[in-house]
Amino acid sequence: MHELSLLHDLVVIFMAAIAVSLLGARIGLPSLAGMIVAGALIGPHALGLIGDPTRVSALAEIGVVLLLFGVGIELPFGRLRELFRPMVVGGSLQVLCTGAIAFAAALCFGLSHIAALLVSFCAIPSSTAIVLRRLHAEGELEAPHGRQMLGILLFQDVCVVPMLLLLPALGDAAGSHPGTLVFGLVRSLVVLALVVLIARLLAPQLLHMVARTRQRDVFVLAVFVVVIGTAWAASLAGVSLALGAFLAGVVISGSAYRHQALGELMPFREVFASLFFVTAGMLLDGELLVAHPLAVLGLFCALVLGKALVVLLACALMRMSLRASVLTALGLAQVGEFALVLLETGHAERGLTSELGTFEGELLTASILSMIATPLLAALAPHVAARLERVSSLRRRWDARDLQLSPHKGRSSHVIIAGYGVAGRALALRLANEGVAPLIVDLNASLIRHATEDGFSACFGDVTTPEVLEQLEIASARELVLLISDPTALERAVTLVRRVAPRVIVTVRARYEGELPGLRAAGADHVVAAEIEAGHAITNQVLQRHARRPPAA
Repeated sequence: MHELSLLHDLVVIFMAAIAVSLLGARIGLPSLAGMIVAGALIGPHALGLIGDPTRVSALAEIGVVLLLFGVGIELPFGRLRELFRPMVVGGSLQVLCTGAIAFAAALCFGLSHIAALLVSFCAIPSSTAIVLRRLHAEGELEAPHGRQMLGILLFQDVCVVPMLLLLPALGDAAGSHPGTLVFGLVRSLVVLALVVLIARLLAPQLLHMVARTRQRDVFVLAVFVVVIGTAWAASLAGVSLALGAFLAGVVISGSAYRHQALGELMPFREVFASLFFVTAGMLLDGELLVAHPLAVLGLFCALVLGKALVVLLACALMRMSLRASVLTALGLAQVGEFALVLLETGHAERGLTSELGTFEGELLTASILSMIATPLLAALAPHVAARLERVSSLRRRWDARDLQLSPHKGRSSHVIIAGYGVAGRALALRLANEGVAPLIVDLNASLIRHATEDGFSACFGDVTTPEVLEQLEIASARELVLLISDPTALERAVTLVRRVAPRVIVTVRARYEGELPGLRAAGADHVVAAEIEAGHAITNQVLQRHARRPPAA
């Protein structure tokens, strides 16, 4: 009967997740947020279709394990040099400031030091899964705010590891001498090193032996053994399952079988991770929301506004434009899924969450509401940025940092290249060979440095602001070439240029064909869609090879 009950619960969970996700897609609700909503609807606090969520908790825990494994194996170490500044500067500022503010606020509400530390851990991470899926869908991953979000998210994900490592030590130290905390942390670090060493020695050898057999099913089993085995070994030594799974991902990420392992486990990860998000939604206590609406909504507003302001400050210190700063701040304002993992781990560590008392339910409900609100915050971000930019005094003070690096005055008939990526650098070098000295503008400080090293005049600035365009002397320029990756910023830049310099030729590189009508309506003279040009290039190459082939006899 227990097996039938479990099958019933799984059918109800997956059917509800599919239905709510399909409906949510019509209103722009991300699938993960839809799964959380589905869990809230079918859980014991709403319709009651799943009366006992603990029946599927073990399977949901596998979802946590695979989720952390995916973070470990997908961490793009090759991109860390490109994202070094957003990670180290923006990420550390966000983590330290958010953690410190949350810790101090929790102490003010009468929580113990250990409980306050757990609250600060939960407040720090944003939703990597929801934010990255949205950025990828909108084509904004390479935009300035997209790179900034990615860097901060990666730093947050890395910081989750020591948080998970510290929770068992906190559990041991609850009600004990502070020296117990230090001992527990040292013990966990030693165990961590041993597990990584053993897994790094054995896992690649096991995968190599299995891969030589060319049996896909055996390879899948071997990957599962590495993931579950490492997590299990870590848990026996007092380290959480989630941390063990992350270590397994890190171990495999350095092997030649990284991509194959990820490809084989991706379907399982999606299924079990979806189950985790649905079960997390079941924790949303509607009765608590009705009974204490002011407390829950107040905590929700404090979390969202507090995180947004902290990220906004970090972006300001990193000299980002006002618009990119606002988009980044509101994009990372939610509390992420790893907060649920931290709370779940706190339950397992000798009832660590019992230190929170009734505050746990309010924190959990507010966190889930912030995830659900992510699409709304993302939709509001451009409008908020536009309104702030209309405040001319604020905009001048904010963007004055960009103008400090503006080039010398007195240019005329010059070509401005906005964006010094691969295409921007190729165009600049070709123009220089033809005797035309281009002027480079970009929001990426490292690219500006590269342009300067290449011998070009370059400045740090946002071409969607009048002050920067004025410093670029757009009115006397011959042509502006826009090679930036943010579709919304492209239209804004074209519209602004047409207003302040109607005679300048504007050439735009778009990514997709669907962006062409909006850019032409904004006033662009020439628009090139990357996907169309790539299609033409591939077609020509294939036709040339077939044209040279002699006819079949």
